[in-house]
Amino acid sequence: MKGIKSVLIPSTLLIAGALSSCSLRINSSLGSASSNGAASSNAQVSSEAGSASTSSSSENASSAAPSSSSAAASSSSAASSINASSEASEDYVPAGYSLKWSDEFSGTALDSSSWSAQVGDGSDYGITGWGNGEAEDYTADNATVSAGVLHITAVKESTTYNNTNYQYTSARLRTSGKVFKTYGYIEAKIKLPAVKGLWPAFWMLPESNYENRGWPTSGEIDIMENKGRETYKVGGTTHSANSNYGDAYHTGSTTLASSIENWHIYGVEWTDEAIAFSVDGVVYNTVSRDTWVNDCALYEGGPAPFNKPFHLILNLAVGGQYDGYTLPPSSFSSAEMLVDYVRIYQA
Repeated sequence: MKGIKSVLIPSTLLIAGALSSCSLRINSSLGSASSNGAASSNAQVSSEAGSASTSSSSENASSAAPSSSSAAASSSSAASSINASSEASEDYVPAGYSLKWSDEFSGTALDSSSWSAQVGDGSDYGITGWGNGEAEDYTADNATVSAGVLHITAVKESTTYNNTNYQYTSARLRTSGKVFKTYGYIEAKIKLPAVKGLWPAFWMLPESNYENRGWPTSGEIDIMENKGRETYKVGGTTHSANSNYGDAYHTGSTTLASSIENWHIYGVEWTDEAIAFSVDGVVYNTVSRDTWVNDCALYEGGPAPFNKPFHLILNLAVGGQYDGYTLPPSSFSSAEMLVDYVRIYQA
């Protein structure tokens, strides 16, 4: 997907203060956005030496400033129909890993010690459309927590940000500066909306630039991306630089056993030798260190750039180049991306 950040952090997993075949990726995960409330995130930290890295668009980008919008979830399903506890939860954690951090979304508001909301259209950082031609205005109000589930809601409504009119709002959340790690197994249990023109993603960006370069040199890990019209298909991708410092992405996709509208566990096992993408415990794309290095001299054979702390991002984009700038149908009113939990394990 897209984002930026900056910090120097010694840690394999640190908590401070307590997407794809897309050829243009923007890092806008630094900056000041904040989310409301305090909820339930179990934060356990495991420190270790290491420096940070940051991703940005052609070399840099940043976060956004607040914008308001009414975004009540259109889906008024009973708690039993959205609460993942009503469905079996499988244990797909690789052997040798233990839980270091999780957010189970058991409170009534987003946990601001772990998450911040990035807001606006990216124009505050010179990347209108968040560098991907997205059609929404992100707001903090479009992310809510209830019945043990995080709701990220895309809504068709008129709004204006920095003198530009938009017809959609949604939410984009990140753990930048709060929860970031180097290596491990990361997973989230998610239901996706099967709506043409929506682009849900669960992904990672570095905490700071690699060797003073931005994106793609600093790297990006897209744990899960989906084109809303593809009801049974998701993908996982790494982005890094080639020998000319252009974007070299290594992507794979898989067909699910059931619709994206059902609960699935999207995961990635990230080591210094390989990054393996999985759904419900089945690995479908493995990118080796030799592959992600792409003959880029700056990486010196790896494991750079994927040897630095990365943070998490969850967002539901509208439109964008991932699916050829397709927009939702005229009948669209709203749709939700539901997240039961996000967990980080380390060996």
